Amino acid sequence: MREEYLHFAFQKKLFGNSFQTTNGENLEVKDFGELNSNAGPDFLNTRVLLDGTYLAGSIEFHVKSSDWYIHGHQHDSRYHNVVAHFVFEHDQHVEVNGIVLPTVELKKKIDQDHYLKFQKLTESAKTIPCATSIVNIDSIYITQQKERALLHRLERKSDLILSEIRRLNGDLESVFYLSLAKTFGGKVNAMSFETLIEKISVKALKKMRSDENTIPAVMFGVSGLLPESSSNTYVDELIREFSFQKVKLDLTSMDLKNFRFSRMHPAGFPAIRLAQMAELFKVDIRISEIIDGTYTIADLRKLFQIHVPDFWKTRYRFEKEVRQKSVRLSGEFIDLIFINTVIPFMFATARYNGNEHLKILAMDWLCSVRAEQNAVIAFWTKLGVESDSAFDSQALIEQKNEFCSKKKCLICTIGQQLLKP
Repeated sequence: MREEYLHFAFQKKLFGNSFQTTNGENLEVKDFGELNSNAGPDFLNTRVLLDGTYLAGSIEFHVKSSDWYIHGHQHDSRYHNVVAHFVFEHDQHVEVNGIVLPTVELKKKIDQDHYLKFQKLTESAKTIPCATSIVNIDSIYITQQKERALLHRLERKSDLILSEIRRLNGDLESVFYLSLAKTFGGKVNAMSFETLIEKISVKALKKMRSDENTIPAVMFGVSGLLPESSSNTYVDELIREFSFQKVKLDLTSMDLKNFRFSRMHPAGFPAIRLAQMAELFKVDIRISEIIDGTYTIADLRKLFQIHVPDFWKTRYRFEKEVRQKSVRLSGEFIDLIFINTVIPFMFATARYNGNEHLKILAMDWLCSVRAEQNAVIAFWTKLGVESDSAFDSQALIEQKNEFCSKKKCLICTIGQQLLKP
């Protein structure tokens, strides 16, 4: 027996509301309260009628009564207001403040067929536990779960950004650009790109915007990617500029080993992404207009249409020429900037400032961004669950990673529908 199943069955009133305690007392649940997702008793703000006496407080669940002591609840003051103990198997009396806690044994109330149905779903080896049955679910419940999963993703991502805001003492501009750097670094080089910008500082980079080559020179120099000498005019200018800025700002270069090139498309090589990022750092993106919702998504798309020096049209690295190609930010990569930087930043600052309108705007913007195309989304498509925008694709990525892979079927709208008795 799993405790989470007992929570689900109680919450859905599958056990009814009238019980008898192990001491023969009549216990009626008048208010089931709400399931607690944080530390402490399982159900908060409950009311029960115990042999004619009303009790208000919390209800705790365990597989066995003795788990109360195994989990150390006797030493935790949060459990002092528990008014009833619901267990699958009663094997020990529990006392709170010297009084025996009313205990209900649920073993004989379990619908075995329903529990087997639950086990089959939550113990499935499939990537998506409900893969074979989701086709039978009304689309309204899939839509509802998408919304829940997306909100979960935005809150989880914004938690990290809020942590950065606190670390940097409310410097929202630095938080935004450090997040932008991680997006340019991608999965492989995200931390190295963030470290690079922190070593230089966003404030220092802002002061360099008026000089054409200063930002790329400093970024390439600090990254360790800039060669010591070159016969190319553009590269030589970067080397000379970095030599000057290195002394002026007391900069040190990173070890080249911090950047990885293997197992990635050449368009995502660190030198190309740094060249693009350097140009975007020259753009005056007004953070205040992101925070107050003044910018439109079209405004930012225009700002992201940067021009990268022609040198990079025939290079993926400094030292080797290749056939000419475009080095402008692709529409797909600009979408990634919105998905991974702009929209999570909007959502986080909305939480930081208590701006509910900006939260809604951030979610609306996801509807205007194209859905990602990857293996996770392709798998959902095979199951008949489509992605019309980044709103859908971000939701489905979260659904797979945070709900399906962790077998959280009992808190999933789709799983709850499948487990209806």
